[in-house]
Amino acid sequence: MHILINLTIFLTYVLIVLGGVVHNTGAGLSCPDWPLCYGKLIETSSGQGALLEQLHRSLASLIGILSIWIFVLGRKYKESSPKFYKYTLGCFLLVAFQGALGASTFFYKLPTLISTTHLCISLIFFCSLQSMYYEYQSKIKQRRFSLNRESLEKLLDPSLKNGVFYSLLAVSIQAFLGAVLRHSGAGKICGSGEFFFQCAHQATGEILYWSSISKVQLNLAHKYFSIITFLVVMWNCSRVLVSSFRFRSISKGFTYKLAAGVVAVIFLILAQAISGSFVAKTSVSVIPTTLHLALATLLIYGLWNLRNLLRYTEEEILGEVRHTFVSDVLEITKLRLGILVVITIAVGLFAAPGGINFFSALFALILMTMVVCGSTTLNCYIERDVDALMERTRNRALPSGRMKPATALVIGYGLICVALPLIAIFVNWTTMILSLIAAVLYLYAYTPMKLKSELALFVGAIPGAIPPVMGWTTVTGKIDAMAIILFSILFIWQIPHFLAIAIYYSKDYDAGSIKVYPNKTGFAKSKRDIFIYTIVLVLTSLAPYLIGYASLGYLNTALVLGILFIVLSILGFFKESDLQVDRWARQYFLASIIYLPILLSSLIFFS
Repeated sequence: MHILINLTIFLTYVLIVLGGVVHNTGAGLSCPDWPLCYGKLIETSSGQGALLEQLHRSLASLIGILSIWIFVLGRKYKESSPKFYKYTLGCFLLVAFQGALGASTFFYKLPTLISTTHLCISLIFFCSLQSMYYEYQSKIKQRRFSLNRESLEKLLDPSLKNGVFYSLLAVSIQAFLGAVLRHSGAGKICGSGEFFFQCAHQATGEILYWSSISKVQLNLAHKYFSIITFLVVMWNCSRVLVSSFRFRSISKGFTYKLAAGVVAVIFLILAQAISGSFVAKTSVSVIPTTLHLALATLLIYGLWNLRNLLRYTEEEILGEVRHTFVSDVLEITKLRLGILVVITIAVGLFAAPGGINFFSALFALILMTMVVCGSTTLNCYIERDVDALMERTRNRALPSGRMKPATALVIGYGLICVALPLIAIFVNWTTMILSLIAAVLYLYAYTPMKLKSELALFVGAIPGAIPPVMGWTTVTGKIDAMAIILFSILFIWQIPHFLAIAIYYSKDYDAGSIKVYPNKTGFAKSKRDIFIYTIVLVLTSLAPYLIGYASLGYLNTALVLGILFIVLSILGFFKESDLQVDRWARQYFLASIIYLPILLSSLIFFS
């Protein structure tokens, strides 16, 4: 298995670099058809571009086959190592989504949005494979480190993980800006300038430090942030390197492994900086740009490797991953939930008619994310006593006592109070009012109502359905028919989604005195409700086509997804025992997480 995983990691890296070559040489649309090229499996008479595109497609298909193979083999570890199985499933789903995005880049002629997303998902897949390998080594091969518990607790400062996290975040943002820069064509608008942080406008020759031109803004932002990224990575790597030598008397093997990882990252960040200057000086020519991408990919992989090394060392020796202030803040802000909400905001933003400046859209997303994270933080503050009663939540930062309630209160209100005025000033009042309504309903209607009535399910679905409307109004400034349809899709989707959660967490909710329908009406009625609301959801999802907003491609996507979703909801009627119902509810929940992004993405692509 480990050979298969490593092979997939290597081929994925080659694929990412090859994708850079395809894009940088303009070979992305060399084949006029898909999945064949000029109607042939292998076409050699149409030039180098067609050959590169065919090679890229073939390698992607091979990685897809390997991912399926890993997932099939990983099923036997479903019970003994559930986390490893989840990694195999997650990588399989990521590669399937990548295939759909890859096809979309052809059908939609390489738009910036799809191409950038395609690269970002590739990097996530690349790092997920590494985590899968660590999990395999740790849990299945039972690899053990030679450090003892007392030595680790004394020498390994948990704040080192924070430093690696900051570095990884900075490099990821820089890579995202670089991807947008490449795929939007903004990379060629500036020459090298006299200094690295200047832009010599290609058309006028003017030396610029900032500009009202969006492409110049993007180019300079990428340059400026690269300086910040370099300093952040170098500082934190230096800290980890110094700390690693404290282990020499206890475990030379661990010391060398950690030090080697840090030195590799330092080398990569230096090489990345040098290659970036060559990209500018050579007017974004193919070789320097491709090398820049290759080094950036290795840099992200190297930082993720440091993160995994520190994390799995702790877990193996201490039996748990130690919490830090940063990890606790990320926990109370519920970053995973926040990401899903931000995705729905972005859908409304990208689907809305009209244009918006890249940085204006990014700033709006950041501000609305602050409102979401502030609301979830205050939710954790309000529910800290209830969380202490439930098995799955009692070890969170507030109920466990790791974080003081006052700290969460300051973070939560601070984020909201800073974000709302800025949304009103820099976005528009409509979006600010929607943000305020969502936060108030979530905190002061839904949260207390959960302890009193099952109707909280429907009240909570209102703030959960507002985010895509916020994205829509960010661009349009008004609520129209399509905004109402987006709200309706999200509102209805949440009902069967949360009913499924309530089924397999029914005991926890009962322990916390949280009112949910499965505990009041029973699993049988909840299964019927899930089936009914799934049908209503599928019918509602057809509305964008019916009002003329979306194309036939969206209709076909919505129908296929809807039929599969309905079939899954029907399967619940054939589950009798509590264990079977529990497993089906988990499957439905996971399916709903997959269903929504695909449906909303198709709404953008087929608008």
